[in-house]
Amino acid sequence: NGDPLTAEAVKYSFEAVLKEKTAFRQKANVVMIERMVVRDRRTVAIHSKKPLAGFLSYIQSRPPIMSKAFAEKVGFDEAHKKMIGTGPYRFVEYARDEHLIMERNPDYWGPKARIERVIYRPIPDTTARITALRAGQVDAIAQIPPFELGKLEASADLRLHGTRAARIHILFMNPIVPPLQNRLVRQAIHYGFDVDTILKTVLEGRAHRLTQLAGPTQVMTYDPDLKPLPYDPERAKRLLAQAGYGGGVDIDFYDYASYGEYKPMALAMTEQLRKIGVRVNVKTVEAGVFRRMWFASEMPMYFISYGNVAEDASAFLNTYFRSGQDRRSKYKNPAVDAVFDQQEVELDPKKRQALNRQMVRMLQEDSPAVPLHNPQYTVGARKHVIIPPGMPTAGEYVWFWKMDIA
Repeated sequence: NGDPLTAEAVKYSFEAVLKEKTAFRQKANVVMIERMVVRDRRTVAIHSKKPLAGFLSYIQSRPPIMSKAFAEKVGFDEAHKKMIGTGPYRFVEYARDEHLIMERNPDYWGPKARIERVIYRPIPDTTARITALRAGQVDAIAQIPPFELGKLEASADLRLHGTRAARIHILFMNPIVPPLQNRLVRQAIHYGFDVDTILKTVLEGRAHRLTQLAGPTQVMTYDPDLKPLPYDPERAKRLLAQAGYGGGVDIDFYDYASYGEYKPMALAMTEQLRKIGVRVNVKTVEAGVFRRMWFASEMPMYFISYGNVAEDASAFLNTYFRSGQDRRSKYKNPAVDAVFDQQEVELDPKKRQALNRQMVRMLQEDSPAVPLHNPQYTVGARKHVIIPPGMPTAGEYVWFWKMDIA
């Protein structure tokens, strides 16, 4: 809207989230803030309640910065719905579930966007998205599933641009839902799940296996010496019997429709776990229903991902594996909490890295989740679209203003 982005806007946006009762997902990222001080128009100092070595991992993407004047005029909730920001493009039109239209901002302080007008269309269905690209109805699409890439690579009219994303995909086992409150059952599933085979077959090898609950880009957490638990169905059967389920056990698995690859992965996993005595009932629900149950921690077992994970995995581990931090997970382990608390205030990088590595080893043993993969994040574009090197990024960003059309 032409207003400048200032330190006051940053301070207002953070404090507004802290005061709101409804913005719980964003609030989890800023609850550690004690106060914020505007030093000058472009500088804000953030004081945390205690030393917090991983602070930047929490605030790197949330909360979004709002125009203070506009938000105070229309209210916090209403301001969230409006397209007011700052950048190389400016807002033109928005139609819910149809399109967002942006035009080049001639007054932007930085390099001007090369493409004058961008129309962003949400097409949730993977098949429809790919069909639109092939037919020339769109110039580029994002998030192409691995098993679709082979079909597109042969097209002379298309170009594929991919990278190893930092996003972490896991199988989460809800420890408050029977029988998953029993660690032996979780361990049995971990040993009975052949992740390598699923990545090779279902994802056609176009994914990067995670050996632990962090990827190699998360250097502050990743342990290069830690090997994944091996696929060992006989050991899985023994663990299940030891847990009191020698005759087998039934568990509901919920499919997240937003990821097209999750359903075939779940079906393959179901067949594997059946062989060790775990009978998985796959339930497919609409994405909105899934998210409601997810935030209420009602589902026993599901695949899920966590994105925007830079070199520090603190925000991800805090969300799922630290007691009482997020409504999505009810996992509790006092020993893990103690190590998390230590690393959180440890400002020596090497000592903190050692504590984080200790933590991922503890989580592997307790098995609240099975690490799956980092995806090969791929953007497909018509050959006239110029996408420069370095895009998409590991954070799954595609910067429109750096793109061009031949």
